[in-house]
Amino acid sequence: MLFGVQECVAITIAADGSVRGLRCVIRHRNAVVTAAETLPPDRDGLAPQLKKIGALLGVRRDHILVIGSADCRGVFFRTELPEMPKHELENALALEAPRHLLYGGENAPMAFWAKSADNGRFTCWVWTAPAEQFAPLWQILNDLRWRPDAVLSPYFAAAPLGGGNAGSMYIPDFDPDFFWENGSFHPQTEGVPRNIELKKRLGQEISVPEKFGADFWNRYLACGMLCCCMRHDAQQDAGIRDFDTLLPVELRPRRLRAHLRFTVILLTACALYYGGRMVMAMGRHYVQYSQLSGSIRQLKSRTGALQRKLRSREKMQKEMVRILEQYSSGQELLPLLAQLSESLPASVLASNLKLSDSGIDLTLHTTQENVDLADTLRKFPSFKVGTLQNRKVSDTLNMVTLRLKREPVRK
Repeated sequence: MLFGVQECVAITIAADGSVRGLRCVIRHRNAVVTAAETLPPDRDGLAPQLKKIGALLGVRRDHILVIGSADCRGVFFRTELPEMPKHELENALALEAPRHLLYGGENAPMAFWAKSADNGRFTCWVWTAPAEQFAPLWQILNDLRWRPDAVLSPYFAAAPLGGGNAGSMYIPDFDPDFFWENGSFHPQTEGVPRNIELKKRLGQEISVPEKFGADFWNRYLACGMLCCCMRHDAQQDAGIRDFDTLLPVELRPRRLRAHLRFTVILLTACALYYGGRMVMAMGRHYVQYSQLSGSIRQLKSRTGALQRKLRSREKMQKEMVRILEQYSSGQELLPLLAQLSESLPASVLASNLKLSDSGIDLTLHTTQENVDLADTLRKFPSFKVGTLQNRKVSDTLNMVTLRLKREPVRK
């Protein structure tokens, strides 16, 4: 499961055709049973029973699914081998398996645990069965579109439950005539209690709520052993190595592919979400930038207009200050204008006057043809005629442009 806790579903197919199922949540310290169902034998066959119990247990693709079937007529045994890589271990167990088979099958599929021993060797728990016995089960699983994680014997839990320290293991659903103890099978004696130590160890591995009853392990012992098996494999307990399964490749779960697909979809959705937020943020920032740019342009335009107006006013102020502070030969401006007015003939009108440090620029208008302004203004104190232009504006009006230069004061 990509997020959250893992859930394991164990389904056992008994020799009499009944089906039991158990669903539990795998936690760090132990597993907790959440559902348990039992179906009696069905005349319609195994497929409807598996479909029905899958619906009752709520089997999903993200569940760890393990199936134990008594119809496969497999052989379970324990052996010791030197420590070796997994590939070499598989070859060694393939050579060891025919010695334990009770039938003439070769190249039978094989599942095994390999646990490191104290003497530098491997203790291996092996389950093998003829390939042709699995064909009906594979077909049913393919029709149901189930992809179990493993098809195992419940005796596989002997390794994670302590090997030979789990006491006798008697599973009547799978083998009513024999029980497992000390690495081998023994004939079952009627009335002799079994599974005492096994139930105690299963109680430490799997917590069972009170609602399932006190005789829970009598009914779901095989399912609990399968869940225990898959719990240790999922958590990869120290010392348990090289777990393999009997499933063909086409029936094995594609959980990694689904997780990768889900991860790609999730990353794409996140990229679209954050990309959309970035685009919206960029749009808002662009609008704000455009508004600020427009405001800045308006402020710059207003600032330029005010600066031009200020420069014009400053220039006008300087001119007015210069005119007010203007002196002519130590005399004030008004007496100077009075003297100029007295010096000009009565027929001459001064229409423009500009006073500067170097002199006076005059624009005069008169109706007389020949006015001797040079001789008239020669008596004007402290100034002399610099330039004089006479231009006829109309038949009766003449315009005279005159410049009077300031004479230096004689000491």
